[in-house]
Amino acid sequence: MQKTESISLRVTEEVKKAVERAARCQQLTTAGLVERILIEGLTQGGYLQSAKSAPRAAGTQTGESTIT
Repeated sequence: MQKTESISLRVTEEVKKAVERAARCQQLTTAGLVERILIEGLTQGGYLQSAKSAPRAAGTQTGESTIT
């Protein structure tokens, strides 16, 4: 699916650094990680039907934990 929409948000420096660190560990861009977090949360909450477009960290399977 083509991405045509954008979302802007402000976060604290602490949150930004944590996202950047987590993205590096999971070999994702910060945008890719934020998108993945949004998709997973929306899917788990029942607001989104499919998480097929969620970027995954290299070498992981769907459903595996990628928390480091």
